[in-house]
Amino acid sequence: MRDSPVVSYVIRSFPKVSETFVVRELLSLQEAGVPVEIWSLVPDGEASFDDVPAAAPLATLVRRPPAGRAGLRAMMGDLLQALLRRPVRTARAISFAVGWAVRERDPRQLAALPYAAHLARHARGKHLHAHFANTPATTAVLAAMLSRRGRTASYTGHARDLWVATSPAFLAAKTRACAFAVSHSQFTLGVIERALAGELTAGTDNPSAPNGAGNGSGPHRADPPLYVITNGVERPAVLASPESREPDLIVATARMVEKKGLDTLIAAIGELVTAGRTGIRLELIGDGPERDALELQVARLRLADHVVLRGTQPPAEVQHTLQRAAIFALPARAARDGDTDGLPVAVLEAMAHGVPVIATPIAGLPEAVLDGETGLLVPPDDAVTLAAAIARLLDDAELRELLGTAAAGLIAERYDSARSALTLAEHFRRQE
Repeated sequence: MRDSPVVSYVIRSFPKVSETFVVRELLSLQEAGVPVEIWSLVPDGEASFDDVPAAAPLATLVRRPPAGRAGLRAMMGDLLQALLRRPVRTARAISFAVGWAVRERDPRQLAALPYAAHLARHARGKHLHAHFANTPATTAVLAAMLSRRGRTASYTGHARDLWVATSPAFLAAKTRACAFAVSHSQFTLGVIERALAGELTAGTDNPSAPNGAGNGSGPHRADPPLYVITNGVERPAVLASPESREPDLIVATARMVEKKGLDTLIAAIGELVTAGRTGIRLELIGDGPERDALELQVARLRLADHVVLRGTQPPAEVQHTLQRAAIFALPARAARDGDTDGLPVAVLEAMAHGVPVIATPIAGLPEAVLDGETGLLVPPDDAVTLAAAIARLLDDAELRELLGTAAAGLIAERYDSARSALTLAEHFRRQE
């Protein structure tokens, strides 16, 4: 793979604290001999490399479109040049963008055109790969359309980008314009398949997923091929010993948004404190629009001595916290707008550290959290049942160790960064 052509990654913002899985993928691709360049569509980015130190080796590979009015004029010039040089292909790309902007009643779809024209002219890669099926995938698909014949596009779909930020019909159209598409779980693959079949409706109708996960299995459709390639997660060299963990410490790492179910988790802690477990502690790592409401809930339930909202923490501190934790809990739910997680990387990271996980049987979670084998599953929005599951694990050190060890083993088997990168690299190679 040392002579592989460059692959141009298209990402909304790079680096990003909540998307370290993209960093791991890019680093693993480089180790596999695949040269990459990274196009960050947000000119200034949302985080610095100081915020995501693991991304530092990739800093010289990041390219950004020009910013401001002058930048927009330059990108419109790229679009005009494409129209003059490749009028038929460019007309098709413009028709695609305009048509979907009208159909979706969303003129923002047109904003991808100048960015796509800039990539078509300046990206080095023969193949463009987008992370997230909304704006990045739209931009990559349009850039391939605007380019000379032979340039191809693909995307990796995750969660909200597949069923909230993109309509099923537009998702299907973008997917058909790709050489292939990737999902990180059987659940998200099912979403794409249903969109292509015209069986997925906008909003809250999301498919359930079969248990099990694959890596590099054959395509699930012939045109275009769809693949499950799991997110690789970083694994510690040695798991923390049971004796080194804090026996009453519950941890959750998540954005503070409705779909994470953190209010249910806080309510469950309240149930346990009321039941006499006065030593229990919950540490919430992350930030987001629900933080104020969660802080009010903690105050209302008088849990200030038991619940700490730590905000966003660097990856090293997250790992240190996981090494201390007795339990990781994430009672995820479907939000009112239909948004759900696909398969939260935070859950996989906790499992990699041998922390027993309590989660809910929605979306892709049952693919990794096998009830009674690698963790426990409880219904969403059920603080009483969640509290009972937490109490069960707190009272049974042997079960905690059994579940945590099995979880770490499953991660090593299914969610290895190097193996996932090699599988993805093979699909890139087929585009040569």
